[in-house]
Amino acid sequence: MFVHTVYTPPILDDRMKLVLGGRYTRDDKEGVLYRVSNTPRDFRFELSESRFDPVATASYDLTPTVNVYATYATGYRAGGANSRSLTYTPFESEEVESRELGLKALLMDRINLNLAVYDMDRTNTQIEFTLVAPDPITGNTRNTVETVNAPGTSKIRGVEFDVSGRLTQNLRASFAYAYTDTSVPPALNPFPATPNCPACGTVQPVYIIYTPEHAASLSLDYTWPLSFADLRLHLDGNFATGTQSFEQSDQRTQDSLIFNARASLADWQVAPGQRITLSVWSRNLLNEDHMYRRSTEHRSGTNAIGDYANFNEPRMFGAEISLRY
Repeated sequence: MFVHTVYTPPILDDRMKLVLGGRYTRDDKEGVLYRVSNTPRDFRFELSESRFDPVATASYDLTPTVNVYATYATGYRAGGANSRSLTYTPFESEEVESRELGLKALLMDRINLNLAVYDMDRTNTQIEFTLVAPDPITGNTRNTVETVNAPGTSKIRGVEFDVSGRLTQNLRASFAYAYTDTSVPPALNPFPATPNCPACGTVQPVYIIYTPEHAASLSLDYTWPLSFADLRLHLDGNFATGTQSFEQSDQRTQDSLIFNARASLADWQVAPGQRITLSVWSRNLLNEDHMYRRSTEHRSGTNAIGDYANFNEPRMFGAEISLRY
């Protein structure tokens, strides 16, 4: 159930708005893990909880085209149990409390500017631990995953900025940048200690995965009207610094910079009421390669399946034809 209301104090002449809302949620879950390593088991869990998460935003129009705002909100991610576990041990819900300050502006009637600074406190952060080890009942080696809640408060804070607009009659451009800083309290590795896993059973550092510290994107769109159609050119680039790809390892992936391009002959009227668009495109135009997922054999003593990496897709080309009628 969700409620939402907007209030404008009369004394501020519609320049300020207070937005209040909230969501009531009830979760009821139950599960049975009846087979592990192809042998019968009888692992069960039940979860029942309800909560109310509020949201409040105060916004103020500095001018007709410049607005500032502040937002407070809470939220959560439900708990459960991991089906790849050997024990089916339940984990609790993850809760977040967030605060954000921002600005939205339209400059010179053609440039859109957005800026936001945010801070999030997350408790009961859900962390996955992985171990390749024998099942204690069957002896079969398998990749096992246990999900636990990290103690204390995880911190996520950052800045987001984007600007877009028309530079000329035919050219549009946009640019976006995000800085993100994360920290999670060390968590207890739930697996029992063994000679092959010295980190098991100990408290160790953990990380929020696939969250680059720096990320940026740029796009350009040019339209050139012809006598019978529009020539449309598009180019975009996306950059991100390396980040952890496993929650229990500080090993980072590589930085990435990918360009994509498209050229289209658009809205060509080939018959009454029928228009055709012809396009050619390239993904990863410069054929850049980077590791977007990385594991090491010594990954926090998990006895993983070796030192390996996954790479992004190579340069690709394509062509498209679309018909509207």
